[in-house]
Amino acid sequence: MTLLVVACVVGLGVGFGMRQVRGEGPASAPRSLESVRRARVLTTPPTLDGELHPDEWPQDPESTIRIDRAEQCIPERRARWKGAADASLVAHIAVDDQALWLGISVTDDVEFPPGEPWWGGDGIELFLHAAPPRVGPPPTDLEADAYGDDDWQIFLMP
Repeated sequence: MTLLVVACVVGLGVGFGMRQVRGEGPASAPRSLESVRRARVLTTPPTLDGELHPDEWPQDPESTIRIDRAEQCIPERRARWKGAADASLVAHIAVDDQALWLGISVTDDVEFPPGEPWWGGDGIELFLHAAPPRVGPPPTDLEADAYGDDDWQIFLMP
């Protein structure tokens, strides 16, 4: 079975995430394991009705990520964040034999439309690492920061 690890960065106007690449472009791969989650394995798919039902999306720390604290904001935008009602999210990650399932609930008090560059507006940025578990010593900092052929970066924007 392939291991799927998900890191989630959200840019709700204030720019949540672990760090930003210097210069142009969207955020680089998160370093902190706080942002890495393992997909929960489902036996039946969740109901797609716009609601995150607790029986389908339990508050499992292994597969749930909460972004709702000032220290989770990108440092240069931390002062603009006004609390969880300003910008926050709860994301649940699950997988079955047919699909990757994401259940994400976002709170944002002000719409921040895309501008120039396009990743400067509201959006959810996902980093997916779809490789077999690593055997051997942990990666070096250089290896941990590098993307490979088995890594995906996806933006979801309103």
